[in-house]
Amino acid sequence: MLSIYPAIYYREKDNTYSAVFPDLNHLSTYGSTYQEATEMAIDCLAGYLYELKQSGELSEVQHFDEEPYLSISV
Repeated sequence: MLSIYPAIYYREKDNTYSAVFPDLNHLSTYGSTYQEATEMAIDCLAGYLYELKQSGELSEVQHFDEEPYLSISV
């Protein structure tokens, strides 16, 4: 099953980037550049989902089987 977890990116005042997953208890990370923030977001999400799976809590994460979702490329 494919799961989609949207991330919201913010450019901070110091020109770093934050990535937040609002559907996952506002799980967040950051990076010096947009690319680094994206890499950190992937790593952060993978670690979070791994821990949920290990603890048996993964089924409690809300899954959406139907569209609509919006994908925006910047």
